[in-house]
Amino acid sequence: MPQQLITFALFIQLPCAIFVYVDAKRRGMTGFWLWVVGVAVFMPFFLPFYILLRPRRGIFLCPNCGTRNPFPVEKCRNCELEIEQVSDLIIQGEWSLSDAISIFALSIFTIPMSLMGLFVALGIMERDTPGWIYLFFGSLVGTAVLVGLPLWLIIKVCRRPLDHIGLVRGHLFRDIMLAVVLVVPVLFMAHFVEEAVVRSVTTVVPSQAEAVRDLQSEEHRLGAEIWPESKNELTKIMGAAILIVFLAPLGEEMVFRGIAYTALRRRGKWRALILTSLLFAVAHMQVIHFIPIFLIGLILAYLFERTGSLKPAIALHVLVNLILMILWYYSPNMYT
Repeated sequence: MPQQLITFALFIQLPCAIFVYVDAKRRGMTGFWLWVVGVAVFMPFFLPFYILLRPRRGIFLCPNCGTRNPFPVEKCRNCELEIEQVSDLIIQGEWSLSDAISIFALSIFTIPMSLMGLFVALGIMERDTPGWIYLFFGSLVGTAVLVGLPLWLIIKVCRRPLDHIGLVRGHLFRDIMLAVVLVVPVLFMAHFVEEAVVRSVTTVVPSQAEAVRDLQSEEHRLGAEIWPESKNELTKIMGAAILIVFLAPLGEEMVFRGIAYTALRRRGKWRALILTSLLFAVAHMQVIHFIPIFLIGLILAYLFERTGSLKPAIALHVLVNLILMILWYYSPNMYT
């Protein structure tokens, strides 16, 4: 174990600390040595927070015409309003793909795992066999962070309104109906694509057919390990539904579509569609389900692109997770 810690520090944490040192100096940060030391000691916690809190490129929002100008700037590039004429400058911050990745890492890995480690150190829970309540609590913390950090980043750090990530008002009925119409075709598409992938692999390499099916079942089980085993445990089901059906889709859509997609959209629509969908699939860490999840990510991102609102994607994501949760209990054969 000590040897593994030394290896991790030298080959992971040390390069990250060097990156923070170079990046902080380039951005003109003061007191950056605290971040460098923090990353060198405990990179999984300090590096994502450094990414979120470091100085970012500013945007001057012209009060005359609403044009967004890179800051610092002498006058608006559209109406040529001079900065000296503006008594109350409206400076907003930009976000990037690294912000989305940092939020996801903190919410899914760093903060829940740190909390679990603290519970083990205090003797509150066992290391190897944590009970359902501890898994639920850790997942609740993670999903709450997944929802809260994007809101904090947009409102407090970047000082931008929420409609800049697609959380706009109006058209709620339209957005929900659009999701209702799409949910069944999306689920059938995901099912048939997954079956096509499994059958193709087992046809090309028939000796691995059993291993592929075992992996498929294991990925389904791991993806739903927070769900109670029995549908009669109503309290646990309601708790799991809050996490899986409501909080997780809301947080994931804000991170992958609201933050990541809008950051990449400035470099082209198709690049943003493909890269954010790939990240969405990679984040779920499932081999057999990778292509179906990627395609679902494409549909969610395309909905966001076409409507300019995050609500259709959130509604569709909620319905997909809800139906999968129902199938988990009432039709396991169809689910797997």
